[in-house]
Amino acid sequence: MSLQHWMGVALIGLAMTGSAGYAWAQAEEERNDPPEILTSELALRTLLESERLEVTFVIVDTDTITEVTIDGEPQDFEPGDTVVITKEFVFTQPETLVRVSATDEAGQTRTVVYTVYLPGLDPQELARKQREQLRTFVNYDVRFELDDNPSNDLSSPIEIEGIDLQGVVPDDEQDDTRINLNVNGGILQGPWNAFIGYASIDYSDAANEIFNVDAIYLGGGVRIDMGEGSALELGYVFTDIDLGEKDYSQTHTLSPGYRTSAPDDEGTARDLYGLDVIVKDFASARQEDDTVFTLKWDHNTLDSARQDSYRRLLVAGTASEGIVDTEFNFVGADFDWKNRWDSGVLFDIGFGAQYRDFPDDVPLSTETFLGDTRVDSPLRFSSGVGYQFMPELRAMLNYSYVFNLSNKSPYVRQIFGISVNGAF
Repeated sequence: MSLQHWMGVALIGLAMTGSAGYAWAQAEEERNDPPEILTSELALRTLLESERLEVTFVIVDTDTITEVTIDGEPQDFEPGDTVVITKEFVFTQPETLVRVSATDEAGQTRTVVYTVYLPGLDPQELARKQREQLRTFVNYDVRFELDDNPSNDLSSPIEIEGIDLQGVVPDDEQDDTRINLNVNGGILQGPWNAFIGYASIDYSDAANEIFNVDAIYLGGGVRIDMGEGSALELGYVFTDIDLGEKDYSQTHTLSPGYRTSAPDDEGTARDLYGLDVIVKDFASARQEDDTVFTLKWDHNTLDSARQDSYRRLLVAGTASEGIVDTEFNFVGADFDWKNRWDSGVLFDIGFGAQYRDFPDDVPLSTETFLGDTRVDSPLRFSSGVGYQFMPELRAMLNYSYVFNLSNKSPYVRQIFGISVNGAF
């Protein structure tokens, strides 16, 4: 096994240790939480009876409270484990966000954001009018990464009985650096959206140029509200892909779906039940054009303070790269959790697994428990830590480990990277 493999195993062990350490730290936090911010005059969403409102905030903690800010303005008070602050507000905008933050002597901070609406205003009507306004967006993501196995050369962290693994790339020649770029922008108005973007992967070593990717994509979608937090959606994406600086394919993806959402004081939960119909048009005459399908259930939760999010994606479908041996059926699941602490520190952790059955491909050996046809079972572990400098800029250190348990193409692949990304 390569040094990179054992480094990966060690890092995963470290990550598991880190997870245990995080669980311990979380238990410690439960005994010593950030300050609690309480008030009876405001809820997370409040419809006012008057433009003027006097609000009393009661802030309690097991440690001494050292700092309180309201809408970024420091408040005067006597430090202690219980602080009472009364403030009079005059609201002039249809919708106002009141942001209250409290910090204790242990450096722990809690922020609560209250949304306040003027008297006589219908919050749902305001949200509808905001959606109908023409809005624009731009997203960017730039990554510098070390990829320890760009070609998915044969390798395995465990012995697979009956298979003699023979990779073609020496272990000490596999590592390569690459730059990932993804930029996209678009417009939103009412139920409609349209976007265009560019994505690329560029390896440093000339031997890996065949894995370079350039892709241009564009598309749009429409949403038809059905009331009570449900909607029908339809999306379309066209993608033109070059692989190794040569034309590879053009794809057309049509995505009908049904979305539900359930907002409450704890946050928002959204579920998308959808289908992707992907029509692939390959540039090479050796590859036959094909149509593949993916059924998906995409579940997302976001807490009311926008500090913690969780995503679960379940998929099943078919895939093909235009050659009979590459056609497979798959089922899979991905679980990703992201957290942003009030200090601006970001943390995420994720896990994914798939089972792929290639009915027309012959395995290296039929003596394994994986069966008489090719089977791939890629497993993914990923994590990252970073800092949010401002809404438009954040930086992350990322790590990804993939192990493909297979009777035809087993491999281990690790990617270490640093990314800079944001949105406007």
